[in-house]
Amino acid sequence: METVHLLSTDNFLSKAVISEDVNALIVKKVLQNAQSIKMQSLLGTKLYNKILTLVSDGTIENGINTTYKSLLDEYILPVIQFEGYYKLLLHLHAQVTDKGAQVRSGEYSNAIDMSGLKILRAEAKNDSEFYANLLVVFICDNVSSYPEYTDTTEGIESNKKPFFSGIYFDK
Repeated sequence: METVHLLSTDNFLSKAVISEDVNALIVKKVLQNAQSIKMQSLLGTKLYNKILTLVSDGTIENGINTTYKSLLDEYILPVIQFEGYYKLLLHLHAQVTDKGAQVRSGEYSNAIDMSGLKILRAEAKNDSEFYANLLVVFICDNVSSYPEYTDTTEGIESNKKPFFSGIYFDK
């Protein structure tokens, strides 16, 4: 299957709190990475592939697929938007060149320090997890509309717990 971009770069940039001067190729790659990793873990491979197929072949708009269209527009795209933003912040801060990883800076600006970047990324991650939780709760409440969600015969099983609260080690 060819690469299917559920969220276009233009759509992402029109909603994100990011300058539209960013490199669109970087945005596109980061969004595809966020989509593939986050959506497969939340939806499971079977439901994720179903959505990709419906978008790819243009049948997501058909009346019979309105439940999948609603799922995409109201729940999946916000997760990709915020997960993409979370991942993109790091790539906008630093770049990997033939000389190694380097912090970006402009002629009239200075790059934010790591503590500031951590705060921005933590906020973006919280937003991503919030929308991921909405997605999982919605699907679990409407599981009969999405039979692929519980079908574990193919690939990755869906993750019904979208939050990661860290690991606690007793002293």
